[in-house]
Amino acid sequence: MLRFYKKAILSLILTSVSVFSFSAMVQATEDKIVPWQNMFVEGSSEALVKLAIYYGQNAAEPDPQRAFDLLLVASSKFNDPVAQTNLGLLYQFGQGVDIDYARAAYWYQRAAKLNNVDAHVKLGDMYSRGVGTSTNFEKAANLYREAADNGSSDAQVELGYIYEVGDLGAVDYTAAMELYQKAADQGHQIGQYNLAEMFELGKGVSIDLDQARKWYGLSANQGLQEATEALQRLK
Repeated sequence: MLRFYKKAILSLILTSVSVFSFSAMVQATEDKIVPWQNMFVEGSSEALVKLAIYYGQNAAEPDPQRAFDLLLVASSKFNDPVAQTNLGLLYQFGQGVDIDYARAAYWYQRAAKLNNVDAHVKLGDMYSRGVGTSTNFEKAANLYREAADNGSSDAQVELGYIYEVGDLGAVDYTAAMELYQKAADQGHQIGQYNLAEMFELGKGVSIDLDQARKWYGLSANQGLQEATEALQRLK
C-alpha cells in the first residue's frame, strides 16, 4: 500500500505551489491584484489570503516572506481558517519563515477548531508521523475520521492506511477497503492504487484481478508509476 503523505511532502518541498493549493482558494493572477489590494485596505481576510497566494506562487518573483506576513494578519486579526492552515504549512516546511513544528501545530489546531478539513488532515499527519510531537495514532485517526466524514479523499486514504496496517492495535481490512473505495471514487490516485492492491491480494474482499487491473489502470492514467508497474505485473 502507499501513503499520500510521502508524495505530498516531496511536492511541498519542491514547489511552493502545493502549499497554496487548497480547494477553498482560487487562482491568483496579476490582473486581480488591484481589486484585492483595495479589499485589503477595506479589511478583507479573503483579499489577504488571495494576495498571499499570489505572492507565494504566481508573482514573477515569488515572495514567501510577504505571503507569510499576509497570512499572519488574516490568521490573527480575522481568524481565517484557510489562512491559518496555510500558515501552518509555511511553518512546517519552512517557507518564508524558519521551520517550527510547534507553531505549525498551533495554527493547524486553530483552523481545525473552525472545522477546516485540510487542517484536520495536516494535524493528523503530524500525529501519525510524530512530526514535532510524539506519535499518537488515536489522535491522528480521530482527525482523519473527521475530515474523511466531510469528504476529504486524502483523509480517507490516510485513515484507510491506519486500519490496513493496524496502527490502532488491530488490522481492519474491511474498514480500510471501504475508505479506499471512497477515495478512489473521488479520483484519488493513491486511493485507487490501494484499492486495486486490496483486490489483488484479497484483503477485505475476495481476490478479483479484473477489479485490480481496473483500479491500477485508473491510477496509472494519472501518472502513478507504481500503478503502471502493477499493471505490467498482472498482464
